[in-house]
Amino acid sequence: MFHVRYRGQFGDVEGELTDGERLPLMRLRYGGSAHRWGLAIHTPSDRTAFAGPAAQ
Repeated sequence: MFHVRYRGQFGDVEGELTDGERLPLMRLRYGGSAHRWGLAIHTPSDRTAFAGPAAQ
């Protein structure tokens, strides 16, 4: 199961394991229009594997 929380221009996506534990998967950032988004992928080691600015 996936859970999405919205806070301002950010959307945090978490995955829920069968035991109820939630793990962060990614964060989306709204860049002001339907064509401008940023993305960060979470990893267990450092929590962010890639973070990029909103595409222009």
